[in-house]
Amino acid sequence: MLSIRQVRMVFKATLGAEPRNADLMVLDIMGPTIEVVAEYIWDHMMGEPDSPSCDEVEAQIIKLLDAEVP
Repeated sequence: MLSIRQVRMVFKATLGAEPRNADLMVLDIMGPTIEVVAEYIWDHMMGEPDSPSCDEVEAQIIKLLDAEVP
């Protein structure tokens, strides 16, 4: 599960904007795993574009989290 801080970081890096409180609440209910956050961003925030694909968004999130300084 991603923390709120990680979800905020992912939104900022992928969309250039902070998540809304409603986004955080929905993701909390859904269980903010990498897969759920990637699909939420791709589907609800990006409107299901052909590019990037949901898998590409997920790969970018994994790359961001791997690069995170412990």
